[in-house]
Amino acid sequence: MIAVEFKQLTKSFGDVHILKGIDLEIQEGEFLVLVGPSGCGKSTSLRILAGLETTTSGDVNIHGTRVNELDPSKRDIGMVFQSYALYPHLDVYENMAFGLRIRKTSDSEIEERVTKAAEILKITDLLRRKPKELSGGQRQRVALGRAIVRQPRVFLFDEPLSNLDAKLRGEMRVEIKRLHQLLGNTMIYVTHDQVEAMTMGDRIAIMNGGIIEQLASPREMYAKPVNTFVAGFIGTPQMNFLEGEIFKNSNEAYFKSGSFRLDLKPYKNNSAFEDKQKVILGIRPEDIFDSNHAPNEISKENPLDANVELVEPLGSDILAHLVCSSVNLTGRFKGDSQANAGDKIKIIFNYDNLHFFDKSTKLRITN
Repeated sequence: MIAVEFKQLTKSFGDVHILKGIDLEIQEGEFLVLVGPSGCGKSTSLRILAGLETTTSGDVNIHGTRVNELDPSKRDIGMVFQSYALYPHLDVYENMAFGLRIRKTSDSEIEERVTKAAEILKITDLLRRKPKELSGGQRQRVALGRAIVRQPRVFLFDEPLSNLDAKLRGEMRVEIKRLHQLLGNTMIYVTHDQVEAMTMGDRIAIMNGGIIEQLASPREMYAKPVNTFVAGFIGTPQMNFLEGEIFKNSNEAYFKSGSFRLDLKPYKNNSAFEDKQKVILGIRPEDIFDSNHAPNEISKENPLDANVELVEPLGSDILAHLVCSSVNLTGRFKGDSQANAGDKIKIIFNYDNLHFFDKSTKLRITN
């Protein structure tokens, strides 16, 4: 069943076009993440769904009902904001109960709902504290609780973790995902952070310039990005991109960028290329290996010479900044690699995970 649907949704502010014909179907019980850079239209999409912004054109449907003109209070939606939006003069209990009191819910039902939400979020011992007495993570839990007590069918999250430090963001990512598993409600989550998107979403919609570039599961998005924007946005560190040309005949096939040359005989999708085709080669850092410390399943054929310019230790891994012929590459090596700045090493690639894009259209060439 479709819980939320956008049909050719557009939004403009004067001559500035924020949304450019968005089509999107979100299934009942799904956790969908809208992710993209600032100004891409993700928060505007959420605000339109919540009824806080109007559409310029197009339709918004919730559970099969067109809601373009429906009052926000009647849309059966709970929204969690980046700013928490807690009332400083009310304690946690009354902050969570506030919306229910406005709706004239009975005291007994308010107590039941608030108590249950507090137990779910592990904030029962905080119910009589004021917001100023809470940490950032605790305030965010209260904001979540306020949405939960309304018992909406759809939850909206607008960058709720942006104000938290890295440790708390990690903890709250897990909390929100657990909450989704427990409640089973439809959840739509907006973020600019691709790590949040990849770790939380059942599906991800990557937005850019008012359009959806790709809608897919995290695994598919990572393995088969449809264009260079998606490929560069997903993954940390960012994918290496090399502009160059394919040379191909009956005897050989290779990619060339300046003096950098990569033999493509081991690449299984050579049939997708034409001779002298201009392409962009994408290689994720985790698909570049120090040949002396590569997994057994990675072919050691066709190693390339590389100079190590800089090494960033990350504990279990290291980031190695490399110069290979005329190109700069970043490799993510296992921590047992002995590579140090100034070393000359040999590197190999995982040919199964090479990505090729058309140079002019920036679209993916191979599957």
